[in-house]
Amino acid sequence: MPKTVSGQDFTVALKSDGTVWTWGYNGYGQLGLGDKSNRYKPTQINITDVVDIAAGNNHVLLVTKDGKVYSYGTNSYGQLGRDGNTLLPEEIPNLENIEKVAASNYHSMALGKDGSVYTWGYNGNGQLGNGTTISNSIPSKIRLTNITKIEAGEQTSTAIDGDGNLYAYGYNGYGQLGNGTTTNIYLPRKVLSLDNIVDVAVENGTIVAVNKQGEVYASGYNGYGNLGNNTTQDSTKFEKVIEKIDTTTTDTETTETPTYLTGVKSVTAGLNYVIATKEDGTAITWGINSYAQSSNGTTTNNLLPVALKYSQDQDKIDKIISISAGDGTTVVAREDGKVWTIGKNNYGQLGDSSVSSKKNLYV
Repeated sequence: MPKTVSGQDFTVALKSDGTVWTWGYNGYGQLGLGDKSNRYKPTQINITDVVDIAAGNNHVLLVTKDGKVYSYGTNSYGQLGRDGNTLLPEEIPNLENIEKVAASNYHSMALGKDGSVYTWGYNGNGQLGNGTTISNSIPSKIRLTNITKIEAGEQTSTAIDGDGNLYAYGYNGYGQLGNGTTTNIYLPRKVLSLDNIVDVAVENGTIVAVNKQGEVYASGYNGYGNLGNNTTQDSTKFEKVIEKIDTTTTDTETTETPTYLTGVKSVTAGLNYVIATKEDGTAITWGINSYAQSSNGTTTNNLLPVALKYSQDQDKIDKIISISAGDGTTVVAREDGKVWTIGKNNYGQLGDSSVSSKKNLYV
């Protein structure tokens, strides 16, 4: 299935034919093209039969249909799964039968076809989930089984098992692990307040989870409205994301009644903002909007979800099959095969052959 992911000022796209295309910033070789020159439009890299992709700050992971994992880009903490930086995709040794990958700033995760989880890279806050804070360039299996989904962000890791349980571990400075504390956790721990979870996203100090009923919960940092609850107050426990607030005023008082967000299928998260794809193929977003990445014609932050539109006065973008959120850049792939981009573009990460940021979606 087609997929887009965003790193720090670069974009990676997986097409349905198994080819991979990259564009944007390339100072660490994270575009996988054998050099360090930026690209301002999508450029195909030399690998085929790819089934999953992930991007960290400046490194990329690829899974091929034979279960092998390839990596390239910067390797400052061993996040490539071997020694040395690489400008082209290289296979990670001794890592087989993998079906999905996840990447954060400086650490990486892989999900085996048998539901096992492997982690490697930076571990200063326990994000590798092995009970230590020792970094490691060799992929190592951790104590999780029956896992169906993995996700990582900043220095925090998450996993969902086949029973809908969410596990979270690593950095917890903003309470993003949702256990009522700000203490780091070095081993995977079940989030007891949530169940029936089907998707999760991790961003800059915030975790967002979706359950099978289509409800959305968020915990952690909220400085830009990341939690979608109409405040900027952090939370150490998961709270429901609010879709809208109705206000009723009488002669004596004003009452605000929240309607909680429902009908959500999946979530993704960038730097201080979140995008949720709904069951009807449209999307909504909340959080920081300094580069107009919300596609609502403004650069005002959103404390509540707003619809992702082609432009401020146009229709909602629909028939969405994949969305990625990066450092101020939003990338949307539709059923018709077109890819739309909006927001920050200082390194060509919008793929429109320019370095001009956009306030309207560009195809």
